[in-house]
Amino acid sequence: MLGLYSCSSTRKLDKSISQYSDFINSDKHISKCNFLADSIVSRYTAEGKKVYQIILMRHAKPDVKKSGFYTRKKAIKYQNDYNTVDIQDFDKNMIQTQIKDADINCSTLNRSYQTAKKIFGDGNRIKKDSLFREFELKIIDVGLLIPMPLIVYKGISRIGWMMGANCKGIECRKSAVLRAKKASEFLIEESNKNGTSILVAHGMLNKAIQKQLRKNNWIQIRNKTHKNLGISVLIKIE
Repeated sequence: MLGLYSCSSTRKLDKSISQYSDFINSDKHISKCNFLADSIVSRYTAEGKKVYQIILMRHAKPDVKKSGFYTRKKAIKYQNDYNTVDIQDFDKNMIQTQIKDADINCSTLNRSYQTAKKIFGDGNRIKKDSLFREFELKIIDVGLLIPMPLIVYKGISRIGWMMGANCKGIECRKSAVLRAKKASEFLIEESNKNGTSILVAHGMLNKAIQKQLRKNNWIQIRNKTHKNLGISVLIKIE
């Protein structure tokens, strides 16, 4: 990953990235969208290097309640509601940002767009694209009349989808992974052009994008998109 640098530069990079990663992955640290610490930026720009970053954020919590055990019919309704309801209110000051006059990418799903609009809506352009939608999920028919916890229904359904046995009528896993690859290529191109690329999207999609970026030698310094409003950051130094 760091083969372009001398041994001394690589050790310096590893140390500074490691220290910064420990700092911003701390749960006590408030999420920020101007993630690159001044010390890191100044150090590498002074050496004639340029720092690029890709910021991935997961949406806020949708305003839908979970309640007890679910029949398949009830689980299907929950999943449909999850994809269409508004997000729960949150204090946008929790997400400190100095981003202005930028393109903010998000998916066409309501929870992604509303989150992007609330955090970045002032002075930025929100761009919706189905390329960034979440990996689809269809509640599987397990043939049981006994209600089950929602997490069990969703877990079995997702495992079936990943094995290719539960994708009738929806995007299959192979196509979803290819879409994530295209999304990562889009973000790389945008970051190469503007220095920073921002995406407000979804847990599984963001995870797949991060995997593709790491394959392309991007360095991950924050990994928090498994949480609502969590943020992951990957950088490239040239």
